[in-house]
Amino acid sequence: MTTTASTKSTSRKKKAAVIGLASALGIGSLLTLAFWQDSESVGAEFSGGAFDLQIATTQSPDGEWNWRSDNSSRAELSMSSLHTDAVTWAPGDVRTVDFALALSEETTHDSAIRINLDTEGEGDLSYYSYTVLAEEGDIVLDSDLSEDGPITFNDFENLDVDEVREFTLQVKKLHEVEVNGVAVPAPQGLDAEATWTFEATQQIATD
Repeated sequence: MTTTASTKSTSRKKKAAVIGLASALGIGSLLTLAFWQDSESVGAEFSGGAFDLQIATTQSPDGEWNWRSDNSSRAELSMSSLHTDAVTWAPGDVRTVDFALALSEETTHDSAIRINLDTEGEGDLSYYSYTVLAEEGDIVLDSDLSEDGPITFNDFENLDVDEVREFTLQVKKLHEVEVNGVAVPAPQGLDAEATWTFEATQQIATD
């Protein structure tokens, strides 16, 4: 009787051990399956950049520029900015206006600056010459009103977001121009209007 009871007890212990091992293996399998099925995703949001070019032609008493902007990549400066009332231009007259360009805080990238000149008038507008000077006095552009179309700053192509560039626009009515080697005096009248449009564009990387 004792031997039979002992045998039954040993048998039950073996079964319990087997069940316990199977249970342990089952849990391990589930954990392994869960590990291999786990997944992570990485995403990113993309948005286009924007330029907001500001221009200023006046300063406050403390020397701060009075910026104006239409929240676009363009800023305009017209010939009428050279005087506040109607003034008749005589040969030899020179008028200047100081101005500054900057990119607003809403701008996302540094830019290159391109100039487009639009002119209106009757007759030969080459009698009006203009010069754009940098703050240091270096000549950026030197041409006349007979030439329009996109013009790019030669040595001042790039404008950083945190940068202010100051310039002087100088317009002069010439006494004469040379035509086929002959000096031709400026005719009477010769009204003209010009608008310089500054446009912020994408910088082109250079090596």
